[in-house]
Amino acid sequence: MSFPADNQEWDDVVCSAYPLRKHVIENNNIKIKLFSPDKRPTYFTNAPYLEEGGILFNGNSENNDIGKEISSLFEQYNLDYILLKTRHNLVFETLTKLEIDDAYYTFLLDTTVGLDEIWKNKLKSKTRNQIRKAENNNYQIKIGHAELLDYFYTVISRCWRDLGTPIHSRHFFKLLLEKFGERACIVVVLDKTTPISAAFLFNIDGVLSHPYAGTINTYKPSSANNLMYWNIIKYASNMGIKSFDMGRSRLNQGTYNFKKSWGGEAKKINYYYVLRDGVVRPSYDSLYYRFATTMWKFIPLALANQLGPKLIYKVL
Repeated sequence: MSFPADNQEWDDVVCSAYPLRKHVIENNNIKIKLFSPDKRPTYFTNAPYLEEGGILFNGNSENNDIGKEISSLFEQYNLDYILLKTRHNLVFETLTKLEIDDAYYTFLLDTTVGLDEIWKNKLKSKTRNQIRKAENNNYQIKIGHAELLDYFYTVISRCWRDLGTPIHSRHFFKLLLEKFGERACIVVVLDKTTPISAAFLFNIDGVLSHPYAGTINTYKPSSANNLMYWNIIKYASNMGIKSFDMGRSRLNQGTYNFKKSWGGEAKKINYYYVLRDGVVRPSYDSLYYRFATTMWKFIPLALANQLGPKLIYKVL
């Protein structure tokens, strides 16, 4: 399967929206597109602003030793680390300092079996009840393109601020819609005229993904998020899309259990950290990041939307 970051359009958007440095490493069978937010890079990673992708194979995806290519990149840029996010099994036989975070999973739901099969035999009874609960609120569902961008951004910017995470600019998402054309769309749940839940969708080679999605906190008890997911599945089935990739979640955490309840097949996503000697793997669970996240939640939304793109581009 392929991902949004496998496409040249993704590279064009991220490098247009932000001053990123791009570097491609290749051997006979594999091509990896790497990016850094720094003019003098201290690290590189693939699939900027996404959970995985940008690692392309010309044949067998197993037993590809990319250690020599990685080592030469460390020497060229004097890097601290390289992070590779992928569900492929990569081989680093010539490297000595490698750490793997293997606690991330996605769930892949086969949407070709039909809505009746998914409803009756894939969804847990609790999930079906939550969908029915949300439907009783008479929320509206809209699926479209640029005409829904303001609705989407109203939801996603507030959700990210409430999580303590800086947001991309509205222009960033506008560029994605323009570059990906019919392969990208937006789904929005409305309470009358108020957007309450939204997701940005990509249809890449028959796989539907939603890397950017959120529901306003005050509407979560009404199960608006469940209603949005069910309508994404309905959209995928009606459009003849092969599967719905529900996106990264950490093993046994809340989002993992939520996505598991939809009956998809669990797929592990490995995060490979190749480190320079003496460098500790970066952690977003440090005291500094937890403090910054907490403080960001209290920033006025308008200010968060203004400052967010100046900070988020550094977090690939």
